[in-house]
Amino acid sequence: MIVVDIIIFDAGDVLVLRNENAFVSAFKQLQQVRWEGNIEEFKSISRKISDIMGKGGSDKEVQRVLNKYNVPQILDYRNLEVQAFWNNLHPEAKEVLKGLKAHGLKLGVLTDSVLPENAVKSHLKNHDIMKYIDTVVTSATLQHVKPEPEAYLEILGRLNATPDKNTAFVGHSEDEIIGAKEIGMLTIEYLPKSTGLADHHISRLLDLLILCKHI
Repeated sequence: MIVVDIIIFDAGDVLVLRNENAFVSAFKQLQQVRWEGNIEEFKSISRKISDIMGKGGSDKEVQRVLNKYNVPQILDYRNLEVQAFWNNLHPEAKEVLKGLKAHGLKLGVLTDSVLPENAVKSHLKNHDIMKYIDTVVTSATLQHVKPEPEAYLEILGRLNATPDKNTAFVGHSEDEIIGAKEIGMLTIEYLPKSTGLADHHISRLLDLLILCKHI
């Protein structure tokens, strides 16, 4: 069990789940205009574009990536992110956030996203979970992505906190877990199997309620 005052959540593949059908649908649009890449290449290119847009990159930078891989500019990548992630709430998310909040914890969401913070808050509100979340930081607004220290420090600063073992980061990405750990936060990896990189591991989101001593 752990004792923490603040928990910061990654969003994608933690609070909201990936919808593979969104990528398939977008890929089919590219096939219709005779793009010759495969779906795994498309997903990789989409991640590159999301990284650029998520740090406030310019349209020219995005266009360079599209040109490099001969991808027609017919997709709205912000809408793709919405369809691929923000419309699909984790079925255990609301119960977990409600339980943690009921015991006085401060909760934040730190997400690498092409969307500004107000847009992400709107999606979380639509899922009826924004009422449990104290603050949201997106890379598009901050122009820093995890695992850059500035990302973790920004959200902790908004919660009047500093990185220590009373502040926890919940994520699924190895580099983001390492980034949080390096600045002094307690780390909790949410994955089917432990990588051994984090301080704690959960395989179900609900396990977070068991792990936290407050509950």
